[in-house]
Amino acid sequence: MFFSTIEIIGIFGLIALVISFVLSAFKKIKSDSYENYTINLVGGILIVIYSALKASFTFILFGSVWIIASFYGILHKLKREDKLFVRKHL
Repeated sequence: MFFSTIEIIGIFGLIALVISFVLSAFKKIKSDSYENYTINLVGGILIVIYSALKASFTFILFGSVWIIASFYGILHKLKREDKLFVRKHL
């Protein structure tokens, strides 16, 4: 069985999202860790690419929300850590 390039992109996106979920559920990574956010961001991007190539608006929307949430999580974590760094060194 051979998969097209488009299908491989979708499969890797789905695998990334499932890996992130499983690692977080079994407490192997923290849900608010950079690792978790990054895996989700990559998975979301791959899902959006796959969905756009398949013209599936529903999953384009799903992946876009996933990307926004992951990106927000990364920015929020960076902001929190910056405040902690400033407080420690003043």
